Amino acid sequence: MALYVIEYTYDPTLISLIRDHRPAHRTFLRGLHEQGILVASGFLRDDAMNEGALLVLRAPNARRALSLLDGDPFNQAGFIVERRVREWTPTIGEHADDFDTEFPIS
Repeated sequence: MALYVIEYTYDPTLISLIRDHRPAHRTFLRGLHEQGILVASGFLRDDAMNEGALLVLRAPNARRALSLLDGDPFNQAGFIVERRVREWTPTIGEHADDFDTEFPIS
């Protein structure tokens, strides 16, 4: 099973409403973590105040990774304006031993 990194970008006009939905959002994500699907998640903020989150999930493919997050209360409430998914292969650190990290020398 591959690891996928999903980046959420939140609608900046709705940030004040996110606080009210955060407990349900975290309950949803904790459920994925307990099932061994969610590896980690956390809040992102940059200098432009584009707020969002980064999630790492185990899934067979990118489409499935996104579909696992369809039920996220933040997604259902319309707070997420973009979800970007990319396959990720750790080469050093936790989970790196689970992957073939031998890359050809060019």
